[in-house]
Amino acid sequence: EITIASLLLPLYLRQLQAIKFSIPTSLPQEQTETRALELRTRINGFANILGELSKVFSRLPVEETDDEKRKLASLVEGIAVRVCQNCSQQESCWHRRFLQTYGNLSELLVSVEDDLDIDNMISKSQRWCIQPKEIVETASSFWEMRGLDIIWQKRLIESKSVVANQLKGLSSVVSDLGCQLDLIKRDKQWTDIVGFELKRCNISFDSLECSCFEYGTAVRIGLKKKHNHCPEKYIRNILSKVIGQKYRVEYHHCQSEYCELYLVPEYLYDVEVYVKRRPAEGYAICGDSFGLATLSRGRHLIALSDGMGIGPEAGLQSSTVVSFIEKFVSLDVSSCEALKLVNSISFLSVEKETFATVDLAIINKYSGELSVSKLGSAPSYLKRGKRVISLSSDTVPVGMLCGLDVSERLIQLYHGDIFVIVSDGVINEGSRKMKDPDWLNNLLKQSNGSGKEIGERIFHTLPENNADDITVIVVELKLV
Repeated sequence: EITIASLLLPLYLRQLQAIKFSIPTSLPQEQTETRALELRTRINGFANILGELSKVFSRLPVEETDDEKRKLASLVEGIAVRVCQNCSQQESCWHRRFLQTYGNLSELLVSVEDDLDIDNMISKSQRWCIQPKEIVETASSFWEMRGLDIIWQKRLIESKSVVANQLKGLSSVVSDLGCQLDLIKRDKQWTDIVGFELKRCNISFDSLECSCFEYGTAVRIGLKKKHNHCPEKYIRNILSKVIGQKYRVEYHHCQSEYCELYLVPEYLYDVEVYVKRRPAEGYAICGDSFGLATLSRGRHLIALSDGMGIGPEAGLQSSTVVSFIEKFVSLDVSSCEALKLVNSISFLSVEKETFATVDLAIINKYSGELSVSKLGSAPSYLKRGKRVISLSSDTVPVGMLCGLDVSERLIQLYHGDIFVIVSDGVINEGSRKMKDPDWLNNLLKQSNGSGKEIGERIFHTLPENNADDITVIVVELKLV
């Protein structure tokens, strides 16, 4: 991590310097100004995030912590996530016999540390676990990984101030950059045609730019208000007529007498989202956090994070994770890279060890493609008619390990498909009440109706005296 941070600034500057001299200077003035405004906005957004990261690192203490206690707790938590989460005995082991199960795992880790015979450990584990081989192999694997992480963690504690200073410097440099990045392919022909039609309709504009992307032509226009009103609807109708496909306003910002519009072809699909959550009994603040965001060019983001434990501390942790995910992805950072960055932040930015699960889903409203990434989270479900598909996590939560392998699953959705995301409190509390670990899967198979109706049914099935935070998110895809 420190090596990457040390090299980040010069590499980033070299890339920007090379791009600076590759920018064509023969563009019309109005296009150049529009491009500069768009790129400065994105660069400033990235600079602000780097500034926030710098503040996070600069507030960190440098004294060493009790590594042995941290190591044991994290390993037990990691084994539980990997092996026990989808086990039929999870309710019995971790709710009815929590202390006994925790003690058994602790003894197993001591045996792993002493490098005892694997077969002997498996034989002993059969007395208290129905998956003895899996739990011993997982414990051995986690012990090896965590041992290396503890060594590097000690080195990182002394180097956090260096990371903070480098991030602060990078933020300052990026915010002052005036160069342009040609990220979108301009379409001069459509720009001329649209500009001609707008002038013919007596609509004066200060800037106009058409650009091509995968699903058509995007149009960015800056203009003054007409009779103190934004001619948004009029512009949309003109574009639909000239370009030959229906348009929608994806971004609209009016300030004083000036408006900036960003229009794209109408989506093929629309997304309806139902969200409901409730904190654990006795708490006013929920430890789960969610985020919903409309991204550029027809993408819709849904994120859910469950902080370790319950209450305000878990809520602060999960909300920080969701906030950074939204910021990175909105700047066109890929899902996998965004989650790796968030994991590094979570791992390095707190004195005591904490974890947070993550569900990240991005839906393309043009193609219907769903991108799903899950880190240590409860199963999610895709409902298509009577068929229900379960999606489980095969990765540990963010903040547990300094390095993380993030996978992304792509699923084609169709009209009427329903995607359900829940926190682990929903699974556990429902299992406690229904006496069935597969209760949610069975409920979805038997349910009909809209996404909202299904979401309400899930939530009302849960007990009111929930011991864990519960969050239900139901996403339904519909044709526009």
